Amino acid sequence: MYSWAKELNGIAVSLEHRYFGESAPFGATNPLTQHEEFNYLTLDNIMADAAYFVNNLKKNITGTENSKVIVAGGSYGGFLATVFRQNHPESFWGAISSAPVLTGWGNNTNMTEPSIYDYAIWVNNVYQDRSAQASANTKHAFGVLEQVISHRNVATSVSISVFGLNSYCCNLSCVLSP
Repeated sequence: MYSWAKELNGIAVSLEHRYFGESAPFGATNPLTQHEEFNYLTLDNIMADAAYFVNNLKKNITGTENSKVIVAGGSYGGFLATVFRQNHPESFWGAISSAPVLTGWGNNTNMTEPSIYDYAIWVNNVYQDRSAQASANTKHAFGVLEQVISHRNVATSVSISVFGLNSYCCNLSCVLSP
């Protein structure tokens, strides 16, 4: 990226993700004990941070006001690059996304599609290998969450809103082990 920026007479910058490295709002370092401090660790906030960062750079670095911005990342960063471009095209002109996990996200719950099916199995195996109990607890939690979403009423709508899921209508079975 840096060599491309140099070749194209551009600049390359790096943004540290909220809650990682030195970016720990409210001194949040332990999500297991500091639940309140981690309330702002959401995809919407991460996207807003990146858009703000880019727009602030363009306001404060001479000659960049009308520059096009290309966001790049790999793996989870590749996923973020894709969603930044999709959700903030006014800030990100393009995205280079290497090895993003995209097919396992969204409303496609067709477990016969190999890419989604394989990813669900792989994730399940990772958790199972690390801790059988944690894997069982996670699977149970997703089952409960799926029931809450599929049986909406006033009480569950409040719960869904609290979890920030009110804009999603998905069947979560795609993330459960087959």
